[in-house]
Amino acid sequence: MNLATLKKLVLGYIVAVPILIVITIIQFMNVQGVVDAHRRLGSAHDVIRQADELGAVLSEAASSLEDFLATHKADALTPYQAAPPKAKESLELITKLTASDAPQQARVKKLEAQVNHQFELFQRALETQPQQGVKPQPPNEAALEGKKHMEQVERTLAEIRKPERDRLPALVAAAQGSIQRANRLAPVAGVLAIWMVLLAALLLYRDTTRRTWAGIERRIHTRV
Repeated sequence: MNLATLKKLVLGYIVAVPILIVITIIQFMNVQGVVDAHRRLGSAHDVIRQADELGAVLSEAASSLEDFLATHKADALTPYQAAPPKAKESLELITKLTASDAPQQARVKKLEAQVNHQFELFQRALETQPQQGVKPQPPNEAALEGKKHMEQVERTLAEIRKPERDRLPALVAAAQGSIQRANRLAPVAGVLAIWMVLLAALLLYRDTTRRTWAGIERRIHTRV
């Protein structure tokens, strides 16, 4: 191998190193983009799920209270009694998941006040229930107000779900874009890595050969 060829190989190795470093950095950024998009996707789905669960808890509590007012059976109140801690847990999770989103935080605070008021109406309906056996049964004003208020709660829950659902397509597209960019660069990085390994092996082989022949020449000169 002559000196000109050796210089070209060394130059090729030197040029490949920064290119591979740049590609590695870009690949790392693509991976981070995928991870971030999936994290935000998971957060959006969690907000939607918690909003659905909170709506279900309130509906179950309302049905439980309605059954009790109609039947006066103590076991009918079990779902109603279990509802407040479940609703509190869902509200806390939604608050935590939307901590970095100011508009969503405003909606969550509004929802929290509505949920608290809803349980106050439930309790008032329970406390103002007519005595069993009284006929005709007078209307329970608190229960009627609670039904109307539930509509406001459902509207607020829908307002919280909507921005989360609206951002899902963009997050999916961002994740897919990062994956596609990473897939396009992966073959290039692989070729460069193989090129660098081959050049390193070739240069190492040449250096080893040169040292071997140099040793042989020194021994011959010594004998002469």
